[in-house]
Amino acid sequence: MKSRDKQNQQNKRNKRKQIFMILFIFVSLFFSACASDEGDQTFPEQEFQQLADNGDVLKAQITRITDFETNTYTVSDMEQTTNIISFEARILEKEFPDTVLNGRQTLDSMFGYQEKTVEEGDRIFLYPVYDENGNQIGEMAGYDRTRAILVLALVFALVLLAFSGMKGLRALVALLVSVGSIFVVFIPLVLNGHSPIYVSLLVCIINIAVTLVLVYGLNIKTFSAAGGCLIGVAIAGIITFIM
Repeated sequence: MKSRDKQNQQNKRNKRKQIFMILFIFVSLFFSACASDEGDQTFPEQEFQQLADNGDVLKAQITRITDFETNTYTVSDMEQTTNIISFEARILEKEFPDTVLNGRQTLDSMFGYQEKTVEEGDRIFLYPVYDENGNQIGEMAGYDRTRAILVLALVFALVLLAFSGMKGLRALVALLVSVGSIFVVFIPLVLNGHSPIYVSLLVCIINIAVTLVLVYGLNIKTFSAAGGCLIGVAIAGIITFIM
């Protein structure tokens, strides 16, 4: 009996040691992971320097507001106010996963238009820059309104299809072709050194032809409308050359 009791007690001690050892391993792994994540949350100096030199813009989401500073100054006997909101933001670019950058938003009452003050959860664009002390920060460039624009575009497309049917669908396709021609034809040709005037005339001609044919089909009214539009484009081009 006594030997069995001793054996049971020894087994219990061994189990406790194993449990403590497992807990110790998990805790160690947890803190190691936290430490490694914390190290990965800052930009490597060389990459940040390159981003700042190139004037790149980063997409980010604000995770925490850290400071709100208000300064006043006088211009022509009028008191003006500058608000500087400091925050932490998580970078949303695929190249920099789980990277956190300190940023700031500057609002000056001297400018007529004022953006809304940033809040936690806002999606924004940041310019990578160095502050007065040489620290890496992100200067807010504006709000990321991509999601809102996509929602509005979806609502617009649904309303157009609901009220106009197939003609609305053709008009929507024509609109997509017109927008696509700007990014696929106009911008690449201008960046390659071609004249913006000639390229604009080319894009206008393409859009006129595609839009009218898709929406109204091939008939006399379409050709008449296309002719009128082309004459207007030609006159605008001539005036541009003369001026």
